[in-house]
Amino acid sequence: MTAAPTRQITVLLIEDSDPDATHFDTMLQTAAPGEFVVARVTTLADATSYLRATTPDCAVIDLKLTDAEGVEIIEALAVVPAAVALIVLTGHADDELAVTGIVAGAIDYLPKSALDGRLLVRCIQHAVLRTRYEHSLAEAQSNARLGSWELDLTTNTMTWSRELYRLFGFRLDEKPT
Repeated sequence: MTAAPTRQITVLLIEDSDPDATHFDTMLQTAAPGEFVVARVTTLADATSYLRATTPDCAVIDLKLTDAEGVEIIEALAVVPAAVALIVLTGHADDELAVTGIVAGAIDYLPKSALDGRLLVRCIQHAVLRTRYEHSLAEAQSNARLGSWELDLTTNTMTWSRELYRLFGFRLDEKPT
C-alpha cells in the first residue's frame, strides 16, 4: 500500500540577511527534504505586494528589515487579506516581544538561537493547520453573518473576529472598544 503524496507547504521567507536565509533553507531541506517550497523577499513592501498577489501557506518573518522593524511588520502583514500563518523568526529572545507579536497577529515566535530543523518544520506545520482551522471558522461566520468577540478581563482588551469588523463597518487596523 502506497501512502498518498503530501502537498508541499509554501513558505514566504521575509528576511534581508543572505546568511540567515541560507541557514533557514538548509534547516528545512535537511529536516524535511522536498516538503517545502520557499520564496524569499527582503522588505516589508515586497512582502505586502507578494501577499496581495499570492497566498503561501506560511510567512516566516524577521523583525528587522531594511524598511521596517519590530511589531509594525506583523501588524502590517496581519491585515493583508489572506489566510497565511505568520511566524516570527528573530534574533531577539524576548518573551515580552513574543507576546506582543502574537497579539499583533503572529501564530508563533521563535528565537533563531534556539532553533533546529525539526522544531522549525513542526512549528510551520502546526501554524499552517491552525491558520486553516481559523480560516474555516471565519468562513463559517461570514456565511452565517455573525462574528465573535472576546474580552480579556485582566487587561480589558477587546478582540473581534474579522467578520465582526465587517458587520460593523470597521477597518481591520481599528481597535474595537
